[in-house]
Amino acid sequence: CSSDLINTAINNTLLDFIFLLCYSLFLFTCARQLSVYFSAKNIFRFIAAAALLAGLLDIVENIGMLQSLDGNVSDKTAFITAVAAYFKWILVIVVIVFLIISFVVKLVKK
Repeated sequence: CSSDLINTAINNTLLDFIFLLCYSLFLFTCARQLSVYFSAKNIFRFIAAAALLAGLLDIVENIGMLQSLDGNVSDKTAFITAVAAYFKWILVIVVIVFLIISFVVKLVKK
């Protein structure tokens, strides 16, 4: 039973690689597309880069989780995995909030 749970966790983590590619590219594309309507292009470039960085941090998190699930558990791996997850979520939240606010501003300006 424990082996089934670990295999399920490994499979779900592997599937997350597809998801992280999709969400990071989606957020990146949203930032680039919204930048067309605003003069502050550098802010949107920063937000687009933050979306891609979140995806990279998610890769680091997944690799750490896969190592742990494979039995290679260490304080270093756990720390790096946790820090990557923490900063990934901060970036994702900041990017999404920025995009929502930008979209609302674009609608109001219409």
